[in-house]
Amino acid sequence: MDEITIDADVCHKDGLCAMTCTFGIFQQEEKDTIPKIDKVMLEKCYRCGHCVAICPHGAISHSHFPKDAVNPINLENLPSYDQVLELIRSRRSKRLFKDTPVERYVLEKVLEAARFAPSQHNEQSTEFIVVQDKKILQEITALTAEGIGKLAGYTKNPIGRMMMRRAMGYPRMKFKEWPERNPAKVTWV
Repeated sequence: MDEITIDADVCHKDGLCAMTCTFGIFQQEEKDTIPKIDKVMLEKCYRCGHCVAICPHGAISHSHFPKDAVNPINLENLPSYDQVLELIRSRRSKRLFKDTPVERYVLEKVLEAARFAPSQHNEQSTEFIVVQDKKILQEITALTAEGIGKLAGYTKNPIGRMMMRRAMGYPRMKFKEWPERNPAKVTWV
C-alpha cells in the first residue's frame, strides 16, 4: 500500500489536496486546519499524483512519487481565462497540408506535450509511433477509411445497432432516439 504524509511544518492549511483528491483520501473538516489522511480511502489511491502536484508548498509526500519525479504546478505560469478562451476561439481546422515534412524538433515538442495527457490510473501506458514515410501514411489512411466504413455498416444491421447502443451507454433507447449533441446549445436551469 502507498504511504502518504503531510508535513505539518510546511502545510499552509489551504486544503488544495482535499479539493483535488477524487477518492477523498484527504479530509479537511474545518477551514485553516491541516487535512487528515483517511487510511481506509488510502487503499483506493490510484496514484494520479494530483495531491503532490497541487500542493504549492511541497507538504505532501507520496511513496509512489519521489520529490524530484513531480513537477509542481506554477500558478503564475497558467494562462488566464481570457487567454484560454482566445486560444479556443482562434483554433482552426486544417484541411490542406503542405508537402513538406514536419521538422523533428516540432514533433518532439508535440510529443512532449502529449505525454502529459491524462491516463487511466496514471498508468502512462500510451506509446507514440512517428510515421513520416508517405507510402506507410497512405496505407494507414486507407486502413482507417476501411475501418470507419465497417463501423458505419453496423448501423444498418439491427443487432449491430443494439451492440453499438450498449457500447455507447444507451441500452434502452432506440437508435433513432439518440439525444442530439449540439455543444453550442446551452440550457440554464
